[in-house]
Amino acid sequence: MKYTEFVTEVHERVQNFYGEKCIVTVQKALKNNAVELTGLVIKKAGENAAPVIYLEDLYLNFLKGEKIEKIVREIIEADELARFNFRFSLPKLEDVNQIKDKIVCKIINTCRNSNALDEIPHRDILDFSLVYYCIIANELNVNATFLIYNQHMEMWGIDEQELYELAMKNTFKILPPRIIEIEQLLLELINDENCSDGTRCEIREQLDKRCSVPMYVLTNTNRIYGAVCMLSDNILREFADREGDFYILPSSIHEVILIPDNNKINRFRLGDIVKHVNETQIPAEEILSDSVYFYSNSDKKISQLNIIKSEADYTQ
Repeated sequence: MKYTEFVTEVHERVQNFYGEKCIVTVQKALKNNAVELTGLVIKKAGENAAPVIYLEDLYLNFLKGEKIEKIVREIIEADELARFNFRFSLPKLEDVNQIKDKIVCKIINTCRNSNALDEIPHRDILDFSLVYYCIIANELNVNATFLIYNQHMEMWGIDEQELYELAMKNTFKILPPRIIEIEQLLLELINDENCSDGTRCEIREQLDKRCSVPMYVLTNTNRIYGAVCMLSDNILREFADREGDFYILPSSIHEVILIPDNNKINRFRLGDIVKHVNETQIPAEEILSDSVYFYSNSDKKISQLNIIKSEADYTQ
């Protein structure tokens, strides 16, 4: 069954399950890095918003042999759970005073999002762009977010500089930065009750293969869009005061890896690692950059390392 046929079949089955109680629609969503996903939206009468259930991963499960009946049940269960968590008291979005303390920022790849950035207020830094979004929590401490577009800025009567000032004031207060040794993070993941047995086995393999070079993960307490923490001067200075100069490897839009410079690290190898991980392990919509960055303790700033075409170029 082709993907389009799968989408049609799932759509019809879910709609038949709900009957007239809900309207089930198929929607395309343009995500980060120009990745387009297909989702089902199950909306009851009178609702002005509903969660989206994306179908790409479910189709992969279907190709691996999972029955379509089971996939439909999973969609219905996921919708019910999301609907339970989706109860939000939304502020008046036309009033900036009601949301100004909820405006935060994240970083995305500039080149991969060049078309989308035409409609989004942003600030270019190195090879990525700082963009703004609003984060709203409900009584269950579940967060809903929406990206801020030029039309929002015009409606609020503010400019990008004001957005930037609000976001930099809020981001690291609402989502505090956190640095943790990578081994400790992997152990935390193993002990997470939501971690599957298969994932636990993969993590244990990673722990067994860990290298002698100390590595740290920089993210935020939610581990969502945490790569922006590399713009926190305080957290970087504190780490540099303890470890000296260090490299920054963009693991994803959610986190970066910090590696202290021991004067023996091959910069070419670091760039190769980043590119390989992006190509083989990171979902396309979560890639931040293929670059490697360097933080100088003496200069107190981040620089982007030049792209090296080959190791021979590096050694000459």
